Amino acid sequence: MLVASSLFLTGMATIPPWRVLVACMIWGAIDTFTLFFTYAAYKKTDTSVTNGLGRLGMVVSAVLSVVVLGEILNITQYMGYTLIMITSIILGTNSFKDLKINPAFWLILIGSSIRACSVIVSKYALNIDLNWVNMTIYTNLFASLAGFSLFLLPNNRREIRAAFPEYLKSFKILLLDEIVCLAGHVCYFYSLGRMTVLAQGAVTSSGPIFTLLIGLVLQRIFHVPFNEQSRTGYVIKKMICFTLIGVGIMMTLGAF
Repeated sequence: MLVASSLFLTGMATIPPWRVLVACMIWGAIDTFTLFFTYAAYKKTDTSVTNGLGRLGMVVSAVLSVVVLGEILNITQYMGYTLIMITSIILGTNSFKDLKINPAFWLILIGSSIRACSVIVSKYALNIDLNWVNMTIYTNLFASLAGFSLFLLPNNRREIRAAFPEYLKSFKILLLDEIVCLAGHVCYFYSLGRMTVLAQGAVTSSGPIFTLLIGLVLQRIFHVPFNEQSRTGYVIKKMICFTLIGVGIMMTLGAF
């Protein structure tokens, strides 16, 4: 809140139009409540499968960007976006035998589809008010309010109070995580206001590459546990997937 207040004093943050505020409210609700689908899926299937199928939301983003926002790309860009989506699913899935039409599949499909709508809502708001500071502040504000709404249910209050001592032990790590997430939101809204939805989605798909690099650095310098398979076949698969994602990004950005 102190950061938000200082931004208002500098004039970087303003009171946006009501349509932008509504969009921020929708974004905050989606960002918070789609976590239920994700965590429910984690309980029913492997993490790798959940992360891989989570890319199915890219299809919804592609369709809605045309229908709602009128963003039309050329055939090469759509081919690049499709390449990224398929490669990301392959990268995040250990075996195609794991890809089954079961409750976890539907949870992931629904959750990722709804989350894809938040990207469209964000872009819609930025088309009205190209102020990434406003989007960062108000979306996080409404997401926090949505999270605090969980306290309205007695069972949730009891569970949160019971688990609080454990979370308190990891307060420094959680605080660092929040700061990093806030920085990520700033970059997300700043970039989304200056490129198409599919272009931004293509660039963010490079995340697994940086996750691997940062994980290896943290493991080497700070001896942070980092589980990474080193089997030859798995490493080759990752290198091929990373290369294809890079090619897909360049195609989506119109470099080819």
